[in-house]
Amino acid sequence: MRTLRNAIAVVALTLTIPSAAQAATTITVGVAAPPAGDLTAFTFHVTGPPCGTTPTDLTFVLTGGQKNVVALCDSPADLAHRFHITELVPAGWRLTSIDCVGRDTDPADAFVVDIPTATAFVELSTNENKACSFSNAKLPPPATPPTGVPPAAPPAAPPVPPPAPAASNVAGQQERSPVRATARVRAQTRCGARTARVTVSGRRMRRVRFSVNGRAVRTVNVALGVRSITALVPLRRSGPAAQAVTARVTFRNGAPARTLNTTVRRCGQAAVPNFTG
Repeated sequence: MRTLRNAIAVVALTLTIPSAAQAATTITVGVAAPPAGDLTAFTFHVTGPPCGTTPTDLTFVLTGGQKNVVALCDSPADLAHRFHITELVPAGWRLTSIDCVGRDTDPADAFVVDIPTATAFVELSTNENKACSFSNAKLPPPATPPTGVPPAAPPAAPPVPPPAPAASNVAGQQERSPVRATARVRAQTRCGARTARVTVSGRRMRRVRFSVNGRAVRTVNVALGVRSITALVPLRRSGPAAQAVTARVTFRNGAPARTLNTTVRRCGQAAVPNFTG
């Protein structure tokens, strides 16, 4: 018998490219059955490489024991097939872990999980099969007083002090400044074979849109209160080794957007010797 009431959303991913067999690229999202009688709905959001000119931006709801097979199509050949899978954790639940499995010998294709934002970043190449498991635990209900014991009376409200004089009328008093919207970018220093890790940190961030050499490649929505996000941006396989990365940051409460710039390096291929007779 399970002592922890939880629900596990299992994400199984299989990626292929168009071929003679016309194998489909799919992401299967499922939710394990929660405790008997619990019909809590779990909302999932899947984003990734576009299908032609149509962005991959899907949202669906599952309850215990249900699953959804999402058909996708490949991204352009010069971009990595990395998908973002986010669970919107319902009230009364908490995400405990994201466990991903799938053999991949390329370190640049490693899984990236972010518990605060409930997101798994999964890279898929041709004929790869990977899976991620979202584990959730139900929070205990608030304590209730024993039967027959009346609830304690709420404490008396403290007296309301008179309003403080304006800061301009009090010598040495300064008005507290609101939290400023800030953002800065940092990229990995080592070269990347197919992707590069770029981190944007700051305050009051709402959304970060990444571009490589002027071409938009990824958008990350920042949860309220999160001060740092990391994304693996795909590198162009042609052109110069040094590639320009732009992070366009929009903020909450109407603060003006900022554009941050950095540079990453694509690992070059060893030159092939030219033998002559």
